[in-house]
Amino acid sequence: MKRSIKGVDALENEINGRFNAYDEKIALLDKKIDDKFAELDKKIDEKFTILDRKIDEKVNELMRRIDEVDGKAESRSNSLSARIDSINARIDAMYGELNGRINGLAERIDKFYELLGGMYETLIKQVSGP
Repeated sequence: MKRSIKGVDALENEINGRFNAYDEKIALLDKKIDDKFAELDKKIDEKFTILDRKIDEKVNELMRRIDEVDGKAESRSNSLSARIDSINARIDAMYGELNGRINGLAERIDKFYELLGGMYETLIKQVSGP
């Protein structure tokens, strides 16, 4: 029986040796996989850093353009407001002048009717006789 135990022991040792060799290979593969993932993570981080920088540059450029357009729009709006104010002032002045002329004409018409009334009375007196 000793012989068969020795054979079993040898077989067990051989199996354990193979398991240990496989464990070493698996550990080596795990390390290689971990290294590859770490390398991949580093590359991904670098790419995202580059993309983030490019996105920030584009966002800043767009914000600058928006500010330029906003400034131009505000300038145009102010210019239009000034022109509208100027036109309103001219309209008010023309309205005042027109109103003055109308009032002057109304006074002249009133005087004309007064004169006409006076002439009518004189005419009636002349026609009626003394």
